[in-house]
Amino acid sequence: GHRYPVELSGGQQQRVALARVFALQPDVLLMDEPFSALDAITREEMQDIFLRLWRKFNVSTIFVTHYVEEALYLGQKIVVLSAYTGGISQIIENPLFGGKDIRQQPEFFEMGLRLRNLIKKDWNQIWENQ
Repeated sequence: GHRYPVELSGGQQQRVALARVFALQPDVLLMDEPFSALDAITREEMQDIFLRLWRKFNVSTIFVTHYVEEALYLGQKIVVLSAYTGGISQIIENPLFGGKDIRQQPEFFEMGLRLRNLIKKDWNQIWENQ
């Protein structure tokens, strides 16, 4: 409360940004890799904070991430984009969404492998066709 934004750490700045966004009570959130610049521990803390706020305010959100685990934890539906620009490879209903302590469960690891293999398969098809 007594510091300027430039005096805050990256994690603190992200917390302030989330608070500001949810304070506005938007109808839709578009989030493009909002936690990508954070270290792993702070990233997970921010995911938990986001999830708590999202559950409280229930805002429709499109969340873009390159991190499979982040998609698994935060995505009700995971849209895997095709390696071709603008295409959709697959839409997956995520049964693991926001589960308590789900990151430590075997199902989380298995679903992560499934998603990675899906992404690799799509990318390999491009390289094979060139």
